[in-house]
Amino acid sequence: MTKKVSIVIPVPYFNDYIHESIKHYANLDYDNYEIIILPDEPTDEVLSKNLNIRVIPSGKVGPAEKRDMGVDKAKGEIIAFIDDDAYPTPEWLKA
Repeated sequence: MTKKVSIVIPVPYFNDYIHESIKHYANLDYDNYEIIILPDEPTDEVLSKNLNIRVIPSGKVGPAEKRDMGVDKAKGEIIAFIDDDAYPTPEWLKA
């Protein structure tokens, strides 16, 4: 069985980058992952109903603090950090 990966994405708010990049996560060639998105404020916005996404409001802190919060809340054995304006390739988590 593959190890669970927690993908941590710090963002100030749900922007055009995260809306575009989330489409690429559906194409990941990996079956055991969660996505943790850390915006400043709570939101009711749904990015995808098909992906395991958790939105954890962080307050107005920097990306490093958001990443630390993501690690604390992660359920995966492996943590993968990525920014909202980066698009993962399908093989990203296998590498």
